[in-house]
Amino acid sequence: MAVLSLVATAARADTARVSLDVDKHIASVGDEIQVTVTIEIEGRSSYSRYIPPAFQDFRVSGGGMTTQNIQMINWRIRRTESYSYSVAPLREGQLSLGPAAIQFEGRMVKSGIVAIRVRKGTAPPPDPVRPGPVDPTPDPGGRDTPSVFLAAAAAPTKVYVGQQVIVVWSLYTQSDVLGFQTTKQPVTDGFWSEDLKSPQRLEFERRQLGARAYFAATLLRKALFPQRTGKLSIGPMEASVRTLESFTSSSAVKQSEAVTIEVLPLPAQGKPAGFLESNVGNYEGIVASVDRSSVRAGDAVTLKIVVRGSGNLSQLKLPPLAGLEPSFRVYEPKVSDRLDLEGKVSGEKIVEYLLMPTRGGRLTIPALHLDTFNPETSRYQRLSTAPIALTVTGELAPGQDLPQRPDGKQNVLGPNIRPPRAATGLGPGVPTPLHRSPLTWVLFLLPLALTLAIAGGDRLRERLARETPRSLRRAAEKRVRGHLARAHERRASGDVSGFFGEIAAAIRCQLDQRLAIRSEGLTREELAARLAAAGCPEELGEAVLGELDNCDFARFAPSASGGREMAETLQRARRLLDRLGGARLRVSPAAAALVLAFLTAALPSAPRAETIDEAHNRALRDYYAGRYQAAIDGLERVLALRVERPEVHYNLGCAYFRLGKLGPAVYHFERTLRLDGGDEDARFNLETARAQLAQRVKDEIKGASAEAWWARLVSAIGERTAVVIFLGLWWLVLAAALALRFMAAGPGRAALFVGEAFLGVCTLLAGLLLAGRIYLAERVTTAIVLPDRVEVREGPDASAKPSFTIHAGLKVRLQARDHTWSRVRLANGLEGWVSARDLGVL
Repeated sequence: MAVLSLVATAARADTARVSLDVDKHIASVGDEIQVTVTIEIEGRSSYSRYIPPAFQDFRVSGGGMTTQNIQMINWRIRRTESYSYSVAPLREGQLSLGPAAIQFEGRMVKSGIVAIRVRKGTAPPPDPVRPGPVDPTPDPGGRDTPSVFLAAAAAPTKVYVGQQVIVVWSLYTQSDVLGFQTTKQPVTDGFWSEDLKSPQRLEFERRQLGARAYFAATLLRKALFPQRTGKLSIGPMEASVRTLESFTSSSAVKQSEAVTIEVLPLPAQGKPAGFLESNVGNYEGIVASVDRSSVRAGDAVTLKIVVRGSGNLSQLKLPPLAGLEPSFRVYEPKVSDRLDLEGKVSGEKIVEYLLMPTRGGRLTIPALHLDTFNPETSRYQRLSTAPIALTVTGELAPGQDLPQRPDGKQNVLGPNIRPPRAATGLGPGVPTPLHRSPLTWVLFLLPLALTLAIAGGDRLRERLARETPRSLRRAAEKRVRGHLARAHERRASGDVSGFFGEIAAAIRCQLDQRLAIRSEGLTREELAARLAAAGCPEELGEAVLGELDNCDFARFAPSASGGREMAETLQRARRLLDRLGGARLRVSPAAAALVLAFLTAALPSAPRAETIDEAHNRALRDYYAGRYQAAIDGLERVLALRVERPEVHYNLGCAYFRLGKLGPAVYHFERTLRLDGGDEDARFNLETARAQLAQRVKDEIKGASAEAWWARLVSAIGERTAVVIFLGLWWLVLAAALALRFMAAGPGRAALFVGEAFLGVCTLLAGLLLAGRIYLAERVTTAIVLPDRVEVREGPDASAKPSFTIHAGLKVRLQARDHTWSRVRLANGLEGWVSARDLGVL
């Protein structure tokens, strides 16, 4: 039963999420509001019941419309359903919509509650055909207008600073237009400019100017917001126009007149202290809501503040949160605008704060006040939200810390990914895969005969064996001998490039072991500086650099080297490697720290663990402060100390994602899942990063990212889950066999025999699944493409002809490698060579 419990726990559960959204958070009585309920289910389970949101105080004019979308991602089904409703508020005040809910696997999954501020009004239902914007028209002023001209009209022409001015440029003609091209855009110095929706082609309508009739077409609409007082000028538009009236001549250049706007300062009477001139407009109200009313201490809650109205929403400034209890950690807000550019600038400004309560109890988010100036009434007004009560359960765990920078603000909200996680108890070491764990082998071998247990003892001792500096030196010497042996084979087969590549690899391997650095990728000057800093004799350093230069020249010019040259090079390399092995070199301080970390990895050293934890937390503080590159540098230093923990890779992936480097982000999320296949946050962020890459890449090779069916099958379940399921079935099979031996003949024994056969088939299938999982992990080497674009070449040479291009985040299989190039194979069978530094090996 205990094994069955482990099996049930290890299986990755299906997940469900319900969200509720509206197209406006501030409305008048009778206004139409679009409500959308979205249900996302990952896995094969289905919900048994859908409970729509409660529409109390709303009239439902249409609804129940559904859309469905099904995706298969990493052999996991993701199903999305949406329900749409059209509702209208029946009364004014602070109204609430939601929650919507579903019955899923015996539990209720609910959406958040959306708050809507409703003002007075008896607005009728919107007309099915929305009228177009009414454009200002030019005033001929009694002058004689030509048959073709450009006109500019603005409304109003006398405004307050920051007030919206609508300007429309039009073409007027009394003849058919054969050609038109704008040659100069109007200059709007002194204004904040927003482009309104304008026709994409000339659409003429009949207009009357004085006593003359014209055909007019709107060319451009702009909303301008004056930034200073005085008389401001809007420059003319120029265009080249050719009409039927003058088709025999060249195009005529037409110019609109300049427009002058008189800008008044804001009135001093009633002006609030510290009022911002950017907060000018006809704003209807402000509403605040949280995504949930109950939360645990240390968990995040999102505070959404929405301002609706018309005006310069892009420049509208909301005051900071004031009077918030010290029990909240406040992070930098995510600010977005939802603009309607039909005729004028209107819409919503949305500010989302991430709050983290640090203690339990009933906490209150105080009211927020926004001072604005309404130019239509020439009065200042204060918009306020209602206080929000939040129930917080539990307390922070002892020692739990939420990283924050000194001013208490952090930039953590962004599109679509889950935030990084804190970690404690970090230390050097690579976690052992569960299928290699001694406990796994004990559980597998324990029911078998003693001979099988002895046969498995070698692997157990191998896993318990501890690496030492001496063993690392022996391993490096073994790799050097391997490179020399392969160089001898390449020489015998006449492979000049391969021979000199192996010689260079042997020398670099010896340098890596002696200097405790990674010499690959260093320039000649950087390597010379490292050798000098290590106390290498000048003559020996020049010999090393000269031999590496000789290898590089011979690899790229193989026709210049013959058998005699290769024999002499092999002899020189052996002597050079012997001298490097016997030289007394100093290790750099950074490398000494790495060696010290290795030597102390197996010792109970609390100060070292605290130092690594502090380095990790310092990187997280950089992340939360928006210093993503500093966070990446800090986390990479933690990895350099051989701290191979899923939390470190996960946080690195988040930092790379925020910096826009999606290739490294995908690599570190994949590494996280290799270390912990059940990490749902890493899986979610990986799919988000891949979705963004899919939008960015437009020339992806067909079938490049499609894995083989069996690889998708065995990757659909984590390694830990596969091991536990197999061991659970294995024990059940052996227990049933043991019961069969002692059970007397009869119906019960026959039924048990049938059950034994069924369990045997299930165990065989689970064993095949686990074997495939181990094969992928141990025998198939895959890598992630790191740069945005990588040229795949026909050979391991920078001068080789490019075959095709691959993009960041693509998973490829490594077929062969030397010290600088790797041969890769795509899922569709294409192969080629890429630089090894462009790949992150999984």
